[in-house]
Amino acid sequence: VDTDSINLLSNSGFELGNLSEWDTIGSGAEGVAVGVARSGGFAWLNSSSTDLIVNPGFELGNKTGWIENGGQTSSIVSDPVHTGDYAWLTDQITVTWAGPTIELDQIMVDGQTYTVAVQARLKEGVAATDVNLRVNKKYEGEENESTIIETASVTDAEWVELAGNYTLSLDPGKTLENLFFLVNANESTDKSFYIDDAVVRNQEAVSGNASLSRNLINVMLPGKSYSLSAWINLGKSPGGEVTMSVVKKYV
Repeated sequence: VDTDSINLLSNSGFELGNLSEWDTIGSGAEGVAVGVARSGGFAWLNSSSTDLIVNPGFELGNKTGWIENGGQTSSIVSDPVHTGDYAWLTDQITVTWAGPTIELDQIMVDGQTYTVAVQARLKEGVAATDVNLRVNKKYEGEENESTIIETASVTDAEWVELAGNYTLSLDPGKTLENLFFLVNANESTDKSFYIDDAVVRNQEAVSGNASLSRNLINVMLPGKSYSLSAWINLGKSPGGEVTMSVVKKYV
């Protein structure tokens, strides 16, 4: 047997469905995920850099996690798309505030700041217009409070990113009724548009340096060379530096 070609780590691909034999450091470093693995069914998920939205790029091929807000006809389309295989089309708008919506009350935490973003593009033949990315908050018995995250001029020729930050601040003396993410064409009912690759990411979690480690004392032998490797998938997270290192410490 050629031992040089054998992987010396047990549960190296998280096939056990857990972090057995591994140690984690930092927030968001505690779990494994299904459906994102390169092989074996599982992968380590650093949730500190994870998009908190379910189905952010409509890659489930349906509207799971999303709601039609206001009068509109919406559909999941395969062209055009920003990335992946699908995007959302809002069409036949009957009210100016209509658009795709995500409920945020189970996602956002009071006092924390979030990056909120989406890619937008107008339907073919639609004249350029402003598209808004908003977070709407409503307390029981009060009017809706709408915060525009960003407004950008959008055309039918290319995708445009709308992005910004939102800090959730709740009044402890009031009852929150609705909190949601909304994209809409600016004061218009004739501006059909697409969206793709939505993002809601906790900035405070992202600032942490979550890491995964493995004790190699009983794996490596003095004087012998070893090859170390790992597969990394950043998903829709912003680019950044990922480091693999071996740390040695004497008693």
